[in-house]
Amino acid sequence: MATSVGKRKIVLRLFHEGFSFREISEKTSLSKGGCYKIIKNSIEVPKLSTRGKPRSVSSDEVVSFIEYMKKKSPSIQIKEIRAKLLEHGICTENELPSITTISRIIRDYLGMTRKIMEQVPHETTSDHHDTLVNNYMSSILTYKPEQIHFFDECSVVRTSGNRRYGHSLSGERAVEVQRYASNAKYTLNLLCNIFEIGHFEIIEGASNALEMLDFFQRSVHEKNSMGNPIFNRGDVVVMDNCGFHHHRVYEGRLRNLLNQIGVELVFQPPYSPELNACEYVFHLMKEKLRQNSEFTYDYTELAITRALTKVESRSISQIYRKCGYV
Repeated sequence: MATSVGKRKIVLRLFHEGFSFREISEKTSLSKGGCYKIIKNSIEVPKLSTRGKPRSVSSDEVVSFIEYMKKKSPSIQIKEIRAKLLEHGICTENELPSITTISRIIRDYLGMTRKIMEQVPHETTSDHHDTLVNNYMSSILTYKPEQIHFFDECSVVRTSGNRRYGHSLSGERAVEVQRYASNAKYTLNLLCNIFEIGHFEIIEGASNALEMLDFFQRSVHEKNSMGNPIFNRGDVVVMDNCGFHHHRVYEGRLRNLLNQIGVELVFQPPYSPELNACEYVFHLMKEKLRQNSEFTYDYTELAITRALTKVESRSISQIYRKCGYV
């Protein structure tokens, strides 16, 4: 049955006053679909569902600006994007898209999802840092892969075996009672080469320059799985730029110790943990510690040792390849 002219005028008036299709339908006793057809035939509106309020219409310029801001700063919040839209004159106060509209653009139109942020140090984005990395790689690749040894330290607490992921019903938090002992700390000193973990030591508490020097004084006498010295003349040891690695006394002593057996000491570029193979070995080790959290808590040192012995030679070779040394 045709809708009277009077009701059509009421529908249009309510729409212009900001009422939703549901509210207009209730006030006029018309269906939401009927209300939408009246409005669609009378004025230009976007195609949308007849449920709830009509969606905001966003121009290509607004969408492009939202995409630019999210790519430039993934952590920027929607309310900050709205402020930027006004600040840069992309749209006026009346044209400003709602929080829901911006959220829909980010999710549905741009295909972006919310995830844990990966932090990248600002210093790594400079040309100077790129030059340091290029110079380091040019220098280190003059060595054969089997000549390159990596050293690093890793902190391990008794609760390192605590698992970080679990299951729960949708919409509910996953909660599990776990042991807490953040003060029970160990440090793992690790030396690895492309074939295997050359030498490691576990100490209670934090490491320091003296512990590092003592570690290498023992390492130079260690044998590999074939019964040969882990260091050969012409080899190189690579480590990061931790503060005590550059100790005014112990760095010189370490260089002298290594030079006596024909081994060079090289420091990787700052803010470049991905260039140190030990970092990936630590990751594999902690994955194995989480497989038996009770054992890790009760016998932390033994658990670390057991985890390291399970790191396969093939895995370390793949790490060298991932770092670009093969």
